Amino acid sequence: MKDTILAIAGLVIVIGIFCLVASCFLFVQFRQWTKTRLLDIEVDISQPGEFSGQFVPKCPIAAYYTLLLELPPSFTEDSDTQALLDGLEARLSVLDSHGSELRGFKERDIKYKTRGNPIMLEQLYRLPEESYTLRFTIAQGAKALSGTKQRLFLEYRLGFQTIELHISLLATVVALTIGAGLTFYGLTLTKKKQAEI
Repeated sequence: MKDTILAIAGLVIVIGIFCLVASCFLFVQFRQWTKTRLLDIEVDISQPGEFSGQFVPKCPIAAYYTLLLELPPSFTEDSDTQALLDGLEARLSVLDSHGSELRGFKERDIKYKTRGNPIMLEQLYRLPEESYTLRFTIAQGAKALSGTKQRLFLEYRLGFQTIELHISLLATVVALTIGAGLTFYGLTLTKKKQAEI
């Protein structure tokens, strides 16, 4: 019986180690995706103009994308977004590789979503992996940002997709705990049998 218990313990521990390796892989992958910028261009939204850049979404587990405006470090998370973007009138559109505006991304007004730095301007739904062009048109600039460096970038948002990582970590803990418990029990049986002899 002890041999069977020890064999099962070994198998469960192997499963636990496999889950641990999978967790590490998923963690590295998620970390890479959350730090990846699909698009990163220098802009000046303090005056009228048009900016565009190409991007190719490659993250298969992204829930959506966020469009953010990055300001110099002197603008902190407590910066008053409303005051900084006062007067801004801008429109966003996304075009496919043929230059046609995507349905759902036809020119629409930008309404910033958050305070701080970077400032989230818009959320974009997932797109198939191909080349797209994001066009950002400014009809009236935010004069408070005149003379400051600004960057417009797109980031992946993973959302509930991170549940895979949590499940893998939970499976690791459960498997290693059960494996350790069975090993301890099996060794205890071995010692008892030796004591009886």
